[in-house]
Amino acid sequence: MKCHVYQGAEENPCIHCKGKPAWERPEEIPSGEDNQERVGLRSSIQGVVEECYNRLRLGEPIDDFAQDRSPEQRQHWETASKLDCPAARWLLATCDPKPTSAVFALVQESAAQGFAMANFTLGDWYQRGRGGVTKDLELACKHYLLAAEAGHADAQYRLSRQIFDVQTEAKNQTEAKKRKQAFEWLEKAATQRHSAACHMLGKNYLGARDDAKKRKKGVKFLRMAADDGHTDAQYEFATWRFSIR
Repeated sequence: MKCHVYQGAEENPCIHCKGKPAWERPEEIPSGEDNQERVGLRSSIQGVVEECYNRLRLGEPIDDFAQDRSPEQRQHWETASKLDCPAARWLLATCDPKPTSAVFALVQESAAQGFAMANFTLGDWYQRGRGGVTKDLELACKHYLLAAEAGHADAQYRLSRQIFDVQTEAKNQTEAKKRKQAFEWLEKAATQRHSAACHMLGKNYLGARDDAKKRKKGVKFLRMAADDGHTDAQYEFATWRFSIR
């Protein structure tokens, strides 16, 4: 099942989901819970997840983000978790600063249901050896890929970095294929205005001195990153503008 959250309409799902949350399906709503309760659950989860996602997109940390939430919000998440909502399970896990087996199980359950933020979290833990797991780059890439395929911008960016350093020159056909694949994920992240992806892609394209189209794209992405507060991009964009005067 892929019950994520929020928009409440299959034709207009959120970036994390392809289907309706459990409390939007009448047959799965426990008796006694009215529409107002469902709206409260949905809004309580949606705002927090979207803010976490946008923080990641801008390169800001989210490690302690959910821990400061009110008891009322946590109660909403527990209720939604019982309704099989993977987003709520992920939020409950992030509330706990200790990497216990119960926390890991919550994130695994959420990831198994296809929730992009949970797969991203597992990828991050395996990449850095956090969350009580041993560092494993193969597993990190596996979970980043699942999150990236679901449209998670930071997972797309990190996956591109894990596959191949796009700033390194390919030496053979295998490396060239990896470089192309990495660029594809990097472009997808940049298209979602992921700050670091925009900076890296812009810098690479701007270096294509004999390709006017790529340089134009480079300026576009570099400016996007600069506008979003990426300090290196701001410096490099300003340097570029000064150089063409």
